[in-house]
Amino acid sequence: MPDDVALPSTLVRQVLINLLLNAIAATGQAGQVSLRSMLDQQQLLIVVENTGAPMSPEQLARLYEPFTRFSENGNGLGLWICYQIITQLGGTIRAESGAELTRFTVILPFESNA
Repeated sequence: MPDDVALPSTLVRQVLINLLLNAIAATGQAGQVSLRSMLDQQQLLIVVENTGAPMSPEQLARLYEPFTRFSENGNGLGLWICYQIITQLGGTIRAESGAELTRFTVILPFESNA
């Protein structure tokens, strides 16, 4: 693995906070949230999963639009901000939602400074 990863920690932290807050809000009282991250020579992979009600195909199609609210507690900017940060860093974000689980997968490429 690289000794020094060239990713801005503040931006990566903001992505993590937004994804985790959304996952927590979507799970409800008895739900579960998990976070996994993996690092290799070329990229950081982040996977946030949660149980709870699945998202509809219409919701999935509009996830990264600003002011698209899927709960009464949000302002509809969290996923839009995530998308903006991730694409600015040359990465990708993908969402999947089924009966048992919703998953967000983020891939952020980097270059080693080692």
